[in-house]
Amino acid sequence: MERSWPKELFYHRDHCWVKVENNNQVIIGLDEFFIKKAGEINKVKLPFEGDEIKVNESFGEVLTVSGDIKVVAPLSGEIMEVNLNLEDDPQVLMKDPYQEGWMMKVIASNLEDEIEMLIKGKSS
Repeated sequence: MERSWPKELFYHRDHCWVKVENNNQVIIGLDEFFIKKAGEINKVKLPFEGDEIKVNESFGEVLTVSGDIKVVAPLSGEIMEVNLNLEDDPQVLMKDPYQEGWMMKVIASNLEDEIEMLIKGKSS
């Protein structure tokens, strides 16, 4: 069975998705595969607004019944906003990973080069 990925998104090998907005602003979340594999999510640990993230480095954790899973940054940049709804209700991540379940908004510092390392979404 082939997966169908929203075509407007880019995907990192460690299961984060990226939606490019404007002026190097991107929205980052976790893909459906990650969510399903994680199982029941108890808590989401997010970084703080103003923090810097670096491509391929851990920036947060998803705590599940079976253990803690580190979340790896698909791009580098400065965090402008985090989705505090996930801290209050981590189930949002499971219900709607591509819309309401976004994790953070970032001003990408090297978007042009780093986006080339990501997989472009496709619909099957």
